[in-house]
Amino acid sequence: MKTKQEIIIWLQEKVAKETRLQPENISVDTPFASLGLDSIVIVTLVADLENWLGTSLDPTVCWEYPTIGLLSEWLVTEHRGTSHAG
Repeated sequence: MKTKQEIIIWLQEKVAKETRLQPENISVDTPFASLGLDSIVIVTLVADLENWLGTSLDPTVCWEYPTIGLLSEWLVTEHRGTSHAG
């Protein structure tokens, strides 16, 4: 499993690519919706995250944990035991 910091960096880089912002300018506390990410981009982001982590995620996870900080925290604490190698 990745560390929280690794997940944060990965998410910042992915969001930066979509928003054309610099990764270091994306706050972990800014809601995904405030960054202008629509549902198609979010679903793609979750699919990419699943592949990167090697686990299965519900597509609504970004609505339940709507910031990079909340999502990364959930992934390293609550979701840790549900990883599927693949």
